[in-house]
Amino acid sequence: MDTPLLGDVDFVRKPNGAYKVDIFYPALGAGAFGSQGTGTPSSNWFPGADLAPNGGVVVDVYDLVTVTGVN
Repeated sequence: MDTPLLGDVDFVRKPNGAYKVDIFYPALGAGAFGSQGTGTPSSNWFPGADLAPNGGVVVDVYDLVTVTGVN
């Protein structure tokens, strides 16, 4: 699979990937806000929403800024 555009969060859910960032992406990120994937993952954990460079395993404000700052 090619590297998706920065901010394309649904390529994890859709194996073929969308490669288009639209208004629904901040909503996907917000739905996973505060979740973490370490140990026992949070119920709302979505790894595709962890977008910030050098991201860890927590969806935080930096991830939301990353997805909303994409042109």
